Amino acid sequence: MRLLTIFALALLPTLATAKDNPFFIRGWLEHIYLPDVDIELDAKLDTGAKTSSIHAEILSDPEASEGTVTFRLSNEDGEERTVEREIERVVKIKKRGGGTESRIVVILELCIGIQRFETEFSLTNRSNFNYPVLIGRRALNEAHIIVRSDEEYVADPECD
Repeated sequence: MRLLTIFALALLPTLATAKDNPFFIRGWLEHIYLPDVDIELDAKLDTGAKTSSIHAEILSDPEASEGTVTFRLSNEDGEERTVEREIERVVKIKKRGGGTESRIVVILELCIGIQRFETEFSLTNRSNFNYPVLIGRRALNEAHIIVRSDEEYVADPECD
């Protein structure tokens, strides 16, 4: 088993550069770009979270469960964008201290490295966290991303 692990780790650099490779190596922290919103943000890639989340100030009815939601996104450069999206669903998220929290989920287009795809984000207040975006397992699986916990900012967003 140990030999297999060593062999797999030795292949990681090859996987990251092979043209026909369906997987992409990224660090635990990456710059992302939301093309349809035109804003760049820092994101933590978190294999422990199922759904991605994004720091958003909800401007319309935060209790809505259908229709559209209007919210504001901002980055550390002071750029702000007001966005309106269809509500995909409402999820219940387990809170660290116990209990649950309801969150609105929307679909946003995401660019990470050369990959551009749509994925779900729950809207929440992440002001007490270090990073405004958390990319969860669903999005990581959709994009075939392997997360290296010892790397940061492996690829700047370069989507056309």
